[in-house]
Amino acid sequence: MAARQFPGMALGWAVMFSALAAQAAPPPEQTVDQWADQHRQISGESGARITGQWSTRTTPYLRRPMRVAGVDHPAPSAWMRSSAKVGKTQVSLNVLAHCIDTAPRSAMVVLPKSDKVTDFNNKTWEPAVEATPKIAHKLLGTKSRSRAGSNKRTKRFRGGYLAFANAQVESELQSDDIGLLIFEEPSSYPQDTGGRGHPVDQARSRQDAWADDLKEWGSGTPAFVGACRVTDEVEARTQEKYYLPCPHCGAPQLLVWENRTDFEGRPHFTCQSNTCGALIGHEHKLAMLDAAWLLEEQGLAGWLACFESEDPENPAPPPCIEPEDWAAWYAVRGPDTGSKLERRHPSFDGIWQAYSPFTTWARIWEKFEAADRSGEPEDKVTFWQQVLGRPFEAAYNRPSDQLLFEKREETGRIAQLTRRSVPPWAWAVFGTVDLQGDRAECATWVMGRERRMARIDFDVVPISPNDPRCWDEIRRYLDRTYDGPHLKTPLGFDRRGIDTGGHHTSQAYAFCLRNPDVLALKGKPNDRDAMPFDMGTKRQVRVGRRLLGMVQLYLVGTHMVKKAIYWGLGQTLDSVERGELLPGVVMLEPEATERDFAQLSGEVLKPRDPSKKRKEETWEPVKGVRNEQLDLAVYAYALGTSFFYDGMTDKAWDEFIAKRRGPKKLPLEAVWERSSTPASGVTDAASPALASATPAPPPVDGAAGPGPDFPVSGGPNPVRRRSLEDHPLVAAARRARGDTV
Repeated sequence: MAARQFPGMALGWAVMFSALAAQAAPPPEQTVDQWADQHRQISGESGARITGQWSTRTTPYLRRPMRVAGVDHPAPSAWMRSSAKVGKTQVSLNVLAHCIDTAPRSAMVVLPKSDKVTDFNNKTWEPAVEATPKIAHKLLGTKSRSRAGSNKRTKRFRGGYLAFANAQVESELQSDDIGLLIFEEPSSYPQDTGGRGHPVDQARSRQDAWADDLKEWGSGTPAFVGACRVTDEVEARTQEKYYLPCPHCGAPQLLVWENRTDFEGRPHFTCQSNTCGALIGHEHKLAMLDAAWLLEEQGLAGWLACFESEDPENPAPPPCIEPEDWAAWYAVRGPDTGSKLERRHPSFDGIWQAYSPFTTWARIWEKFEAADRSGEPEDKVTFWQQVLGRPFEAAYNRPSDQLLFEKREETGRIAQLTRRSVPPWAWAVFGTVDLQGDRAECATWVMGRERRMARIDFDVVPISPNDPRCWDEIRRYLDRTYDGPHLKTPLGFDRRGIDTGGHHTSQAYAFCLRNPDVLALKGKPNDRDAMPFDMGTKRQVRVGRRLLGMVQLYLVGTHMVKKAIYWGLGQTLDSVERGELLPGVVMLEPEATERDFAQLSGEVLKPRDPSKKRKEETWEPVKGVRNEQLDLAVYAYALGTSFFYDGMTDKAWDEFIAKRRGPKKLPLEAVWERSSTPASGVTDAASPALASATPAPPPVDGAAGPGPDFPVSGGPNPVRRRSLEDHPLVAAARRARGDTV
């Protein structure tokens, strides 16, 4: 009846069954990036620069990582190493959301520590869920202490749940069976949790029940070479890198930091093609990304596997590929289908901030220049890891002694360094002595602004310190003076020190008692926070039962000083590459032997590893290599730190240098100046050789410390002190200990 009266009305049964059919139909098959482009919303609360509808085209280099990380991709495992601020966390969010909506299962995100778990939930996950209705309605409401609902660490949905785990808590890693496992910033995980091994390995054991259907995704910025889990995982896989087409010739190539250049005051890259060589500016970047987006689907740009193979017939692709050669490389190293992938799981590498649409190349250059100017190792490490996305091969992880030896002549030319001559950038001289069972080794180091230092002299006294003649030779060495074309007069040692913490300690104390201008030094190897130079206790000097006197002991924080020296050796190699003397360099004279360079890097810094009962990072000797030159350099660095105290202003430096700078005086002028020196006990720092050439009289029995001739030449402050009581370093050390200054 109603159908005859209203012929245009739909049939009720047809509407009902068609609605049921629509709801019963499986969702369309979509990869993670396709799903995100349709459903994902970016919340303003997330702090993201671009909010609203997600678009993979903005960061085309994330398209393949998202597809491979999705639960619908057959690869069971994939990892990514990149710099900060390129969007890698968004991959994890999109993979989780895609899983909840299309193929729900149990999932877990492992984070470095408790506060990172809280931040990820509050600042990353919840804003993403609230802005994306497609998954927001699928998550059960929050019900504290109820397994039926969600809470801050567990999010429940139909067909599965999502757990956030702290990598430092064993019980959170020992969860139920997990079908989707995500590792966020794994290089910040502890090396061992609960005595059961690395958190990555513990969490993986939760996937056994999923067999061939398991899924693992890991991503993060790298840490240090040799102690970086994300680097180990990425380099064990395909290590794919993203090739962008040149805007001028179309040659696919990598953006490589070493290929940077400055043109008209602006940063550029140079096209690496043999037939092009044009400059690529930041204004070309968005067009290159857009072109890569289009060409990647056709296999003409994008990702290629760049792992290093042991097969000589399977080399890694070069950083630039000529357009006519791309097809051949794609056939053997192309994603998933390459014929020479060696059955490796996929991994992604080389995406650093130069690829990111969210920053400029000029800003990257500014960060580098700021890190370079600061001279602080930590700043360079931060730039290397966070901006370049590379594991930092720390100079203190043992620099290449062979390379340092090979570059010694180039180093000498850049630094104007020759044996027994003070180079024009150095203004103070320090002497150190290392005692061995059958000999003594003496070295002369010079230092200038920005902690640049170099060895200019070295000698071995081939007599046992049990023989008095050894100490006579040591005294003769410590009375040497050194000249330079920029100096007003030759320089004696501004500070002298002898290692008393090893062989022949009693004889060393007695020598320091007789020679108050020589400081008794001892290392503090187990104190990672010890100052480079600090005042210790006074030590008794005895012959039998007779007390001859007291010697002030000075402590050297060897842990941090060795780091500074190894970083300085790395700066030396960088100086050769750049053709200029960088801050903090540590150099040996060109006449130094290969053995000298090996000894200067005769230890290696081992990272903390509780599984090997190594609770803190420690320095360990390299097997078969002695370390006398490293010890001598450490003590010279500490003496230099005490002499050129931290916080010296440019004005103080200028005034100090002005007192030592030439031109040289005629002999009669020097004699006249000596005869007119006031007898007030205050020595002019312009004539340090006079102050250091004559040893101070020995103290009486029980005399305190090194006596009235410390510091020897006065340093930047020419007033002599009886001790280091009012030295800034001592004051800082006392404040650190909580003492009253």
